[in-house]
Amino acid sequence: MSTQISHVKTLWRITKMNCSQHDYIEIACLYHYTLKVCTKKGTEHHGIAINTVYNEKKQQCLCIKDAERKQLIELNTIVNVDVLTPNPYFSHLRI
Repeated sequence: MSTQISHVKTLWRITKMNCSQHDYIEIACLYHYTLKVCTKKGTEHHGIAINTVYNEKKQQCLCIKDAERKQLIELNTIVNVDVLTPNPYFSHLRI
């Protein structure tokens, strides 16, 4: 039983981005790169990076816009970011 509990805690622990990783997110927003963002739950989000903002729960989020709407992705749920826009700065970010 204790093995299962510690396994669950590992899956849902809060991962914080380091400053360098956060800087790359800011670069993506500054240049409005098109991104594919994968979260801990396995969800993929595609869209243009707009900005980092705080949601109603005061959690820092990446705001991306697809063809239909804007969406907020909590930064602490992001595990991978693929940059689909060719650029000189970065193409992949793993958290």
